[in-house]
Formats: sequence, C-alpha cells, structure tokens
Amino acid sequence: SLHEPALRKLVYLFIGIASVQAILALVQFGGGASTTFRLSLSDIGRGVGTYVNRNHLAGMLTLALPVALGLLASRIGRARENVHYRSRGLLKRLAGTLSHPSRLNQTLIFGAICIAILLGVVFSRSRSGISLTMLGILLSALVYGVKIGGQRSTNLVVLFSVVGVALALEVGLAPVLQRFSEESVLEDLRWIVFSSSVAALGSFFPFGSGLGTFPEVYRRFQPDDIRQFVNHVHNDYLEYLFEGGLIAAAVILLFLVVYVRAWPRLLHLPRWGTLSFMQAGAGLGLLLMALHGLTDYNWHIPANAIYFALMAGVFLHRGEAPREHAAPKSAAPTEVAPASVPVVRPNVRNPFAD
Repeated sequence: SLHEPALRKLVYLFIGIASVQAILALVQFGGGASTTFRLSLSDIGRGVGTYVNRNHLAGMLTLALPVALGLLASRIGRARENVHYRSRGLLKRLAGTLSHPSRLNQTLIFGAICIAILLGVVFSRSRSGISLTMLGILLSALVYGVKIGGQRSTNLVVLFSVVGVALALEVGLAPVLQRFSEESVLEDLRWIVFSSSVAALGSFFPFGSGLGTFPEVYRRFQPDDIRQFVNHVHNDYLEYLFEGGLIAAAVILLFLVVYVRAWPRLLHLPRWGTLSFMQAGAGLGLLLMALHGLTDYNWHIPANAIYFALMAGVFLHRGEAPREHAAPKSAAPTEVAPASVPVVRPNVRNPFAD
C-alpha cells in the first residue's frame, strides 16, 4: 500500500542491511576465530554476519542480490517511468551512464553493493547459498538484459555473469565446491531426518502436530543412528507440513499461485522504471529463498522470514495508480449550482488555469 518513493526507501534500507551483513562476514572470514567482530562461536573460519549459521546469512544475501542487481540495471538503463527500455542497446546505455556523473556515482555504488553481497555469499562457504547465487545471477542476466537493451544484449550480460563466476572461483569458491566431493551429499544426516519426518507426517495429518512442536515431537520418531538433538527438519516445507498439516499445505499452494500469476503482469509492462526493476529483483529473490527452503529453514529464522515477507510485498505491489486526465476543453458545460451551495468538482478543468 506504500507509494513508490516510500517503497523505494524501504528497499534501500533492506539492501543497506544486506551490505552491512556481507561486509561483516568478510571481516569475520579475514579475522578468523580471534576477531572481535565474530558474534558467535559457530562456523569458525566462515562468514556468518550477525547470524549463528552461515546458511541463514547466505539465504538472506541470496534474497538481496537480485534486488541489488535490479537497482544496478535500472541505473544503467536510465530508470524513469516514461523511458522505453528496449529502444537502445546495452552498450549505448552504458555510454550514456558514463556521461552523466550523478548516474555514474549511483551505478558505482550499486555495483559495489552487488560485489560485496556476492563475496559475502562466497565466503559464507554455504553450498546451497553459492549454488543459488549462481542461478540468481543467470536469471537476473536474462530478465534485466532483455529489458535494458533487447535480446541481443542478453548474450553480453550472460558473458559478464560467466566472467563474474570465474572471478569468484579465484577468490574462494573452489574450496567450497570441493566440499561436494569430500562430503557426499547422500551421507548427510539431513537426508535421514527428511525420510523419518516424511514417515511421521501420517501420524498427525491432516491437522499437524502444532506450530513450533517439531523439536519435541520428532524425538518419538528420531532414528537411533542420529545422536544429535534435531531442532529443525532442514526443509521448511516438510516442517510446515509436519506442524501445520493440510492448512499449511493450502497456504503454501496459495502463495505459489499468487506468485506465478504476478509474473506475467510485470513482464508484459511496456515500460520499466525503478519500481519494476525492484519488483523483478524481489520476485527472483523470493524464488531463490523458496528453493533454499528445500535444504534449510530460513523461514523459521525470524529475520529472514520478515525479509521474505517484505520482498513479497514489494513483488506483489500493484504500482502507482494512473493519474486522472483532465476533461477536454470541448466538454459539455456542467450545471451551475446556486451560490449558497458550494460544490466541489475536482475533475472539471479550471478555465482560469488555462
């Protein structure tokens, strides 16, 4: 329900928070276990920001990266509501951006923010987060490249994305990808938790065990080969179905329908301004966090749940209401009311203003 200027400030605040989290993660990674900027003793040698778990930081940053890339694309494309973004090529738009100092400063700022968020995900050493970040960069290149400079420019943007991923390999992504070979995914304990949780769903379906009851109720179904305390399923969907039953399934499906139906309206807009780029970035971020929910529990972390809800509000925003045009001069004259009865007609053209 916010107007676009207020909505834009709120998105800027979210991107600012993500930038601070990413920079804090980089400082923690460089300082090691002895740094005073590490707020928790978990995940030593990795960036976690103000979170306890690196995966939750990665989930927040993957949600924010497409939005930051959208703001960067809007500055390259001269984001104004009355500009048709497909009228010029990407290289010409880059040249136009460099010729305007104010636009160049904004482009550099958002470019630096995107790099900081990307490095924050890389040095969190989260396998799911890094994989989803690669997917987010590719999807952002496809969506923003077409809107900025047409389909021909998409190839160039994809090329830039591949170069960025190659640079990420050089700065620390290779040790993370090595974890896929050293630690077999099938040997991860979370898959045992998945299977046992699915088997336990039938005991409480269709009503569920109750929201927040999973850590206590799961002990009844916990296999003997898992000796650790299991506080979450590491799968948001399974945990919601476990606790909420059929109602949770209905809510998830309802949001999925609303999400899918919102994309055609946004993609078919003839003109994209800053709000449209923010909405597209929010939509891509929602998709990435939803996919992250298959292997983690970001929606059960209050901060990430709030960020997800915020981006959902941005994505589903209906845009500014169209302004009412004044009546033409040849319009039929209206009846004159008596002098004692003041009548307000906001849609009638004022001849004195003409």
